[in-house]
Amino acid sequence: QQSQTVAAGTNLDLVAQRDTNQTSGRRWLHNVGQHISLFVAGIKDQIALKLIAAKGKVQVQAQSDSIEVTADKDVTVTACKGKLTIAAGQEILLTSGGGYIRLKGGNIEVHCPGEVSIKGASHKLSGPASIGVNMQGFPSAERYDEQFRILGPTGKPLSGLMLAISDGQQHLLQHTRSDGSTQRVHTQQSTPLEASLVWHEILPSEDMQPPEGEP
Repeated sequence: QQSQTVAAGTNLDLVAQRDTNQTSGRRWLHNVGQHISLFVAGIKDQIALKLIAAKGKVQVQAQSDSIEVTADKDVTVTACKGKLTIAAGQEILLTSGGGYIRLKGGNIEVHCPGEVSIKGASHKLSGPASIGVNMQGFPSAERYDEQFRILGPTGKPLSGLMLAISDGQQHLLQHTRSDGSTQRVHTQQSTPLEASLVWHEILPSEDMQPPEGEP
């Protein structure tokens, strides 16, 4: 028997006095109309809830409302081999002990009731600058998408390059992946996009040189 279906007109209850185990060789899908709730009574000083992806990404989205993360003690966010990006469409506020750092409207406020300590081998204060962030929304809600792919003279994909992608109003910075492509940029309307390389310098390697006889 390849398939089995369990159906109930109202409720379906599964109860075990000890463990309940579910195993899928491929996918495990749950589609719910209103609400999902997971509660663990837990044991003190032990991990009560795990969410682990051995490979691939983990995505958490609230497509029409907020996301809240609350801990009674510490909250730790770690990017072991990459970077940590925090972006907000309106404002970023960091606060503790009455002091705060606010990023809003292109301005930065640093206020505190005590001492401000800034240390470094050198300090550089120059003119204004900015960086673009895509605030278009969620891919699943948008009809159009486009991506770019960068190849070397020999046709080899160029990974790790930074591209500045623009629709004339908003700007987005992306790095090319192992196949030379960027992530897809999603828009609600058919919008022409332009991409330009952002680099300090590019050093050619032997496998990037064109074949003999070609310029």
